[in-house]
Amino acid sequence: MLAAWSFHASPHTELANLCGLTRERTNKWLRFCVREGLLSYEGGRITLVHPDRLGRETP
Repeated sequence: MLAAWSFHASPHTELANLCGLTRERTNKWLRFCVREGLLSYEGGRITLVHPDRLGRETP
């Protein structure tokens, strides 16, 4: 199952505002999720690739 969001302004800024985080912290979180294969980020579009893996603790 894929879920995708498109943003009109900077997606990092909009996502940070939605989550109540700083843009910098949001960028770190997004990079981590992309490295872990949870999200893809291309052309201003963030796609949740593995929603089933969200919320799991990593070893």
